[in-house]
Amino acid sequence: ADLLRAKPPKAGRKVFLERIPILWNRLSFKYKSTMRNVLRYHYRFSMTVISVACSMGIALAGLALLDLCLFHEGFGSAALIGLAAVIVIFAGLLTMVVIYTLTNINISERNREIATLMVLGYYDREVAGYIYREVYINTIVGILFGFPVGIFLIIILFKVINVGSLAGVSWFVWPVAAVIVLLFTALVTLILRRKIVGIDMNESLKANE
Repeated sequence: ADLLRAKPPKAGRKVFLERIPILWNRLSFKYKSTMRNVLRYHYRFSMTVISVACSMGIALAGLALLDLCLFHEGFGSAALIGLAAVIVIFAGLLTMVVIYTLTNINISERNREIATLMVLGYYDREVAGYIYREVYINTIVGILFGFPVGIFLIIILFKVINVGSLAGVSWFVWPVAAVIVLLFTALVTLILRRKIVGIDMNESLKANE
């Protein structure tokens, strides 16, 4: 029977924030737990950040092209405007697919952990927030890395079409791209909420027995 049981999880290690008491001690328990989960699972964190950064960069490039078409005299046809809009929508959908896939895997791998929180009396919104906080932290970090990716893509795009410049991009393009990524992320969290709070506590807790 002992041979058939699942191996116990490895002992946890301190994350780098724990070595900065002035920051770590100011965090509440739920945020300490969130930061440990975010920083301990390096592969999941890296995949999310890289994917969101790429989506953010594509969104910025599409919005910069749309901005050029709408506010640059003598440039921009209906087809080009449509292309720019499609690029922005594609970036949003890419964000949605990536966040949905990685979060879905995350939930599946942590059924037992989530079920334990339910048994301890956590409300549905608290259980969902346990996962959501990790998603949004990863997304925000991805957005920050997405700005330099977007700058690179915009420069390449304007060189290819031989029109426009990075300095000429309207200021509102940058926050709008971030809002688009966050909106599609929020949509994913709403879709996955039912799966999180609908976990069967009994089946999850006895799955390894």
